[in-house]
Amino acid sequence: MRYVVIADDGELHVKDGYWTDIEVLFRPEGWAGVRLHQATPMQGFRGVVNDVGLLMPEKFPRNIVGSLVLIALQAGQQPYAGPVVITGFQEPPNDDPDYTGLDDEQADLVTVLHADVKHALAGEQPTRPEDWEDFGGWLVWATFVRQSAEELRAMPTPGITIVSGGNLRDFLGGRS
Repeated sequence: MRYVVIADDGELHVKDGYWTDIEVLFRPEGWAGVRLHQATPMQGFRGVVNDVGLLMPEKFPRNIVGSLVLIALQAGQQPYAGPVVITGFQEPPNDDPDYTGLDDEQADLVTVLHADVKHALAGEQPTRPEDWEDFGGWLVWATFVRQSAEELRAMPTPGITIVSGGNLRDFLGGRS
């Protein structure tokens, strides 16, 4: 199974392995899937991040580059902490997620997207200028990337509320 890891320092690593290799990155706290847009050409990707990483900044620092890559793949615009993993994904016939390996085209897309995020942050040219209809489009996108990075660094850590089963209905305002 091929997958991409964007480490805490923003560096990208393309790896081949098993799902258990991915799970090891998030132990003992666990992992959470990050939904990415399911429309073409993004279909078939899924992000994986630490389940409680934002609550443990000393162990899982905010991964700004990884967050920006996930956002570019249309994940929720928020900071993600610790390593960011991007895998393949197929909509399963049941409710269990079906994570798969990345094919060559998907791995290349994520690699170029990662490089372009880093180039945008550094104020440099895109990896493949021919992919941009005009240079003005790159400048707009690069400005968005830099502004988003600043917002991600400044966003407060989301709060967490633990609710026991008996109080859940009250917490949800009577909704079930």
